Amino acid sequence: VNLTIVNVMLAVIVDTAMKTSQEDIDKIVEEKQEEYNRAEKTLTRICQELDKDGSGDLTEEELMVGLDTHKEFSDVLALMDIGKDDMHLVFSILDTDGSGTVNYGEFVQELFKMKQHDSHTLLVFIKHYVTEIRQGLENQMQVLKSGIIERIVEELVHSQPHQQPLPRKLSDDLRHFNLLP
Repeated sequence: VNLTIVNVMLAVIVDTAMKTSQEDIDKIVEEKQEEYNRAEKTLTRICQELDKDGSGDLTEEELMVGLDTHKEFSDVLALMDIGKDDMHLVFSILDTDGSGTVNYGEFVQELFKMKQHDSHTLLVFIKHYVTEIRQGLENQMQVLKSGIIERIVEELVHSQPHQQPLPRKLSDDLRHFNLLP
């Protein structure tokens, strides 16, 4: 009987502790959400101030000027571990359509996403760098192809000036790509 009473008392104590713990966790989550909402509103207000033309979008230049001239903006970004050196990369990532502008509502949301999900941020950076590398390689391949084709054409044209002309299909193809007059 004594053991049963002790078990009941222990169960009540554990249950109370669990409820208190869950309430503390809920309170912490609620406080974090309120803090996030305040920070989001603050950063949105700052972005509105930086948006000199009132378009609702920010250019990279407006963001860089903001970092230099708007202490509150640079402080908020510093808290997020984003410095002036990082801004070009962050802007490039967020300017998905290549327009040279970023909607500041999206800018704020994406910054907070990056901050809250470090692994997501790392993946976004890696994807961006891989895309840049791929584009660079494609450009280099195109330049190399053009150079090789030009050398082949030169060799064909100059090596056989007194012999029979190039086959008609080859001549037409080379003219099509502006490689022959």
